[in-house]
Amino acid sequence: MIHQTLDGEVIVVNLDTGSYYSLDGVAAEIWAAVERDLTIDEAVAEAADRHGTSGSVAEPAVKRFLTELAREELIVTVNGSKPIEALATADGVARGSFPEPLLNKYTDMQELLVLDPIHEVDERGWPSSGETGEDTTDA
Repeated sequence: MIHQTLDGEVIVVNLDTGSYYSLDGVAAEIWAAVERDLTIDEAVAEAADRHGTSGSVAEPAVKRFLTELAREELIVTVNGSKPIEALATADGVARGSFPEPLLNKYTDMQELLVLDPIHEVDERGWPSSGETGEDTTDA
């Protein structure tokens, strides 16, 4: 997985699946919290503070978004924490004015991203001719 933030929008590419994602607004803010290794509670508190609401209002939306990131294999739990999928509850609907974080998924370039030979590089580099390791490109 690779990601880049440009003008407040986060672009994430899952090189295993070839899907890419766009996150902006509160979704980009939560992604930044994940990047800084904040706990879930810290991410909820930060999001609530940033949007002038309570943690109880922000928590369901943040947890749903983290669950979606985990489902898309963009984040994983660490240090023995409970699986993210267990965080969101069906009745966890945010009340109030907290904006719903959105994960925009695109699959139109899957074949190109997954089949890109640059991802299949060995210690000889790319391109190589196989057994001999000689460069097969025309000069």
